[in-house]
Amino acid sequence: LKYPIPLLKNNKGIYLNVKGSILYLGIENRGVYKYSYKDGELKFLNQGLQDSSISSVCIDNTKGVWYTTLSNGVYYLALNALSQNLLPSQQVYDMAVDKKNKKLYVSLRNGSLFDVSDSIKEIGKLTKNLLSIYFSDDNEALYWGSAKKNALVKYKEGKVVKPQFLKGVVTFKSMLIKDDVVYSVNSMGVSRVSDTSLFGSYMTSGIKLWCTSLAFHNKELWIGSSEGLRVLNGEKIEKINLPKGYLNMSITSMLEINDSTLSVGTKEKGLLFIENGKLKRIIDNTNGLVNNTVRSIHVDKKGVVWCGTNKGLIRINFDGETNFSCYHLTKKHGLISEEIRSIETIGDSIYVGTAKGVLVINSSELTPNETPPSLYFKSFLVNSLEKTKKGIQLLEYDENNISIGYLGINYRSQGEVDYKYHLIGDGTDTSWVSTQSRLVQYTLLPPSDYLFELKAENEDGYWSHPIQVSFTIHPPFWKTWWFISISITSSALIIFWIVYLIFKNREKKIRIEKKLIELELKALRSQMNPHFIFNILNSIQHFMLQNNFKETNRYLTQFAKLIRTVLIVSEKNIITIGEEVEILKLYMNLEKMRFENGFDYEIVLGKEIDEDYDEIPSMLIQPYVENAIWHGLMNKESKGKVSIFINIVDESLCCIIEDNGIGLQKAKEIKAK
Repeated sequence: LKYPIPLLKNNKGIYLNVKGSILYLGIENRGVYKYSYKDGELKFLNQGLQDSSISSVCIDNTKGVWYTTLSNGVYYLALNALSQNLLPSQQVYDMAVDKKNKKLYVSLRNGSLFDVSDSIKEIGKLTKNLLSIYFSDDNEALYWGSAKKNALVKYKEGKVVKPQFLKGVVTFKSMLIKDDVVYSVNSMGVSRVSDTSLFGSYMTSGIKLWCTSLAFHNKELWIGSSEGLRVLNGEKIEKINLPKGYLNMSITSMLEINDSTLSVGTKEKGLLFIENGKLKRIIDNTNGLVNNTVRSIHVDKKGVVWCGTNKGLIRINFDGETNFSCYHLTKKHGLISEEIRSIETIGDSIYVGTAKGVLVINSSELTPNETPPSLYFKSFLVNSLEKTKKGIQLLEYDENNISIGYLGINYRSQGEVDYKYHLIGDGTDTSWVSTQSRLVQYTLLPPSDYLFELKAENEDGYWSHPIQVSFTIHPPFWKTWWFISISITSSALIIFWIVYLIFKNREKKIRIEKKLIELELKALRSQMNPHFIFNILNSIQHFMLQNNFKETNRYLTQFAKLIRTVLIVSEKNIITIGEEVEILKLYMNLEKMRFENGFDYEIVLGKEIDEDYDEIPSMLIQPYVENAIWHGLMNKESKGKVSIFINIVDESLCCIIEDNGIGLQKAKEIKAK
């Protein structure tokens, strides 16, 4: 059989080979040409690496394609199913497909409109903000809005023809033509135009509703808006009864899957599936999507749902009513951009409009990569010194700073391989740790037996078998069993000797403690100041000589209460300020009775004083107060006053006793006489 290839008549072929159903032809300085071979027919697919001389083609076990050249090095294509990029580096806005004639139309952000079916051909210029296009299967025509003509432009059979509809649909975000009626949505709302009537929701209600998409479902026109799903009922836009949380979500796209199922793309809630008017299924980042912002939806001839997001392309296969699987394509699979704006299919080819061109993917060859990354240990550092895998196995106690370098080879990942590792040993956290780093470090590991395990994941979620390395850090000699045994024995002997000495001197210590207790009791008993008792008794005697027996009885009662209180506190070396204040009050009340209320007193405690917590030696203040009364106030003709101030000063307890008596010098003169 002969297959004529006109290209070879005037060009030098330097490589020819068949890989599967694809024939690769390398032409000098013109790159590589791909042809499909099926049923004895050779069909041109595309051309790549236009300025290079391809010398060989190799497909690896991950279905990545390697191209060697004579002078430009080696090229790598991550996904063999990704056949070419149309309109490279161009920002795609919208796409539409003529299924009958297998033509693909693409509108760009810069306003250009192309037919990219057989060759790339520009067919028109679009106006800014009028970049959406729509192909009607019923009319077999392509439509777009023209601000210049203020009309809907109709393109059929390679030329612009007189449009059927001239009003109300110049600007549209999404459009449907059914039974010669044009339905469209835009930032103003929804419109319906026919030869005989014109309806615009904004013109009727005066309310703007930002609408993004529309689709027929259950014989009703469903509308997607920034405020949720709506239904056009006559000339009224009505809300859809959905579960709470999905009522006011922003809708980005809609597509009727079949007669009973409508798919709805949202800005924040993922992909919804509505069956017979009710929400039946939600696919979001919890069960398959990597991003809840769905920008476009498409269903191919096999019923496979394709979903475009800001983080790549997602293929959704359904298995029955409940089961489904999601396959996520990203830059690791060869996408030049993960911002997917439009999706269309012609035969087995998936056309993906992105921010950097139109990618063509052969869906029949698009299968997950089940080959996990090849994983290797690169280096072992112990205290920053290089060691081999064998040399790391036995380490001393101070060789406990370990660094392990590794590498997972997966060319699709472009260096961003996902790893998981853990370290098993005494006191370590054995849970798996995720990272993209190629180095893990452990510092100050305690002596133990350790096992380090590592695994790597490819772009399709397949994990490699863990690789591992084991090592042992020996304890220092003072933590070995023989040293600990000797230490325990020595310690036991020392303890025995100490216990022996303790028992030997026990009787002597008991005698000393007994004598100390007796001295302490004697000191406690002597705390009751004899001078104080003597002065009080003198006061009682003086009072009895000056007053009647009724007052004397009251005085004795107060005295008895004071004596009882003093005897109680005399058993303590330290008492609280509250107890001291109580004694002072009892004492000064007695002295006031004796002096016939010839003086007043006040006791002022500072804010920092806690009278139930702060403590002082018992009966410390009373002698000074007694001195102030007897020597300062006794010889004063007018009424006297004693003031007692207790406060915290420079972290010390300070007590100041003031009286307005005759003064220290005068008191000394009287005492001298």
